[in-house]
Amino acid sequence: MSELIRYIGIGLILLSALAVSRWYERFIRRRIAEDEGFSALLLHIRAGVECFLSSAEELLRGFENEALMNAGYLGGDGADICERFRRSSERLCISDKVRGILRDFFDSFGKEYKSGTVALIDRTRAALDEHIKAERESAEKDVKLVRTVLLSAALGAVILLI
Repeated sequence: MSELIRYIGIGLILLSALAVSRWYERFIRRRIAEDEGFSALLLHIRAGVECFLSSAEELLRGFENEALMNAGYLGGDGADICERFRRSSERLCISDKVRGILRDFFDSFGKEYKSGTVALIDRTRAALDEHIKAERESAEKDVKLVRTVLLSAALGAVILLI
């Protein structure tokens, strides 16, 4: 009986290591999807500012993104884009660097004339796209590293149990 419990424990240790590594992989994918969603949002906002000179409340009209909808940024509460970011900032999966880039953008948005606002959007989008590219390149390596470390630790625990 104790032998069976030992094997069940070994299996649970290995399964928990795999589950944590899968959670981390989904977290990284969600982070990149939200980053890409904000990049698409900036492109949408740029078109609204450049073509129509819309108000901050109207800029989201016609924009849909599943990652930002799931994160709570997009919804039917009627708040402007800056207030939405302030409310949902802590729930978003974005990195601190992206959070800082977007916070600076939303703090400055709408305080300049059209040309200044378009330039602000372009600068923010360039910084965001650069970060997304770097994050995409490192994501696969990071996930493999986390998976390897977790499985090695689990195997070490298994060896100690045997």
